[in-house]
Amino acid sequence: MLEAQQQTRLPAQLDPATHAECLEFVRAALTSNDRQTAHHIAGILKDCYQRGYVDRAAIWADLTDTEQQNFKELLALPPIALLIERVQAAKTWAEVGAVWAGDLELKAQIKNQLPMAELKRVGKLYKQAQSQPEAQAEPIAQPEPQTTQTAPP
Repeated sequence: MLEAQQQTRLPAQLDPATHAECLEFVRAALTSNDRQTAHHIAGILKDCYQRGYVDRAAIWADLTDTEQQNFKELLALPPIALLIERVQAAKTWAEVGAVWAGDLELKAQIKNQLPMAELKRVGKLYKQAQSQPEAQAEPIAQPEPQTTQTAPP
């Protein structure tokens, strides 16, 4: 990600045309409001910086505060990934329930990103855990690691 605190390159190496083009790329990613495009553009910027054609801090400084914030948001994890990350970090069903029940804004953001069957399945698991207080404190069963057996030599 672009950061204003990054080390700057020597001016002799910088290419003003590439700088302008990189700014156009960032603004095009913002206009498209597409995460994949933003990540692709971030890769291009990184490559240009590593080759010494642009100064990250200068590009970042030429973006407005709103553009900077919006670009950071596009590069952040999408809402569905945040919810999955939080659920996977839960150690008990009670924690899953807290994640599921507590983050209404996040659920609203992902409503159209998950198949309805998956939403219903997770909701059903949550309701089952809520109806069985003793199950809420039980650890969530983790899948057993797959081991492969090799024939003795």
